[in-house]
Amino acid sequence: MTHKTGAGMKNPFSYSGIVTKKAFCNREQELAQIGQLVRNSQNVLLYSHRKTGKSSLLMELFRQIREQGRHIKTMYVDLYGTLTEQDFVDALFGALPQIEPHYKRIVKALPGVKVSMSVDPATGSPLFSVSAAPSERKHLLSRTMDILKSYSQKSRLAIALDEFQEVSEYGDEGFEKRLRSFIQTQDRISYIFSGSQAHILAEMFQTAKRPFYQSAHSFPLQPIDKASYVAWGRELFARKNVDLPQEVAEEVVDRCEYQPLYIQHFFSRLWQARTLDLDKVAGIEQEIIQSHKNEYITIFDTLTANQKKALKLIAATDGQGMYHTESLQSVGFSSSSLLARAVDALEGKELIAKNGTYRIQDVMLKKWILSIS
Repeated sequence: MTHKTGAGMKNPFSYSGIVTKKAFCNREQELAQIGQLVRNSQNVLLYSHRKTGKSSLLMELFRQIREQGRHIKTMYVDLYGTLTEQDFVDALFGALPQIEPHYKRIVKALPGVKVSMSVDPATGSPLFSVSAAPSERKHLLSRTMDILKSYSQKSRLAIALDEFQEVSEYGDEGFEKRLRSFIQTQDRISYIFSGSQAHILAEMFQTAKRPFYQSAHSFPLQPIDKASYVAWGRELFARKNVDLPQEVAEEVVDRCEYQPLYIQHFFSRLWQARTLDLDKVAGIEQEIIQSHKNEYITIFDTLTANQKKALKLIAATDGQGMYHTESLQSVGFSSSSLLARAVDALEGKELIAKNGTYRIQDVMLKKWILSIS
């Protein structure tokens, strides 16, 4: 099928960051359920594999809350890469302008602590950072949490702590316990603890000895069904009077194995294409894999021999029956224990995740591995 490129109409698909509004597909039920929990100031544990649209869901939820004018202020905190309690405090302060844009009010709330303001070069938004003498640093967490509690008395808050599993690796003794002690007194704040390492989050929230045990409503994020993806994609193409064939849209979803980021990428490329057929979809897949080839080689080269074997085995089997003797022998494993150790290492590197069976998190990495096997 050949069509005009729809000049003058902005490409509605986005694969380089957070998506909201028209570019956000479905999730009406999840948005409604989590929204209700937030309105009741309940805490939520939201987890999913990487590239499933978790962060976009959070941003769309917060956008809807703000538009509905429910007198709930929202604050998104990205904890990815944080290593210490000080990093956690810095991340909170970096996000504070989302609920309090007035620098002087923050300074007044923290006497004796140096608060600095800068401007985010990408967005133009203000950024706060905090520093204190060594004798004061141990109090920064409690004082920061007190600020949040104080603001919640004026307006209820919804605070997303994204990639929350990072705090489990902090070396600061008793950090989780202290953080939990502050959160449990904040009855006008809904905390959304979100992350992509389900096994770590499960340990944090389902182990009786851990401070966050059963402290949040568990909400695993499931894949969006094919019919919703297809209807959404075809409807956006129809807005520029282009018929995206049903079989082409379905082929995109199947090739991407339901991963939103790649589905957005394929549809975005198809938006610019002059032909909309199955051959074009296959060509886009090869172009994407080729564009990431150096990245995939770098990842693969950092693995041990057994980890490479395990990754190849998971790619070939999608985790089905991979501990069977014939499967082990197909990639040169002499015992299941060697595979188990390699699988643990790959899970720690976030290259694979378990959802019934082990799967490679990045479907295009999987396809590249299959091409070299």
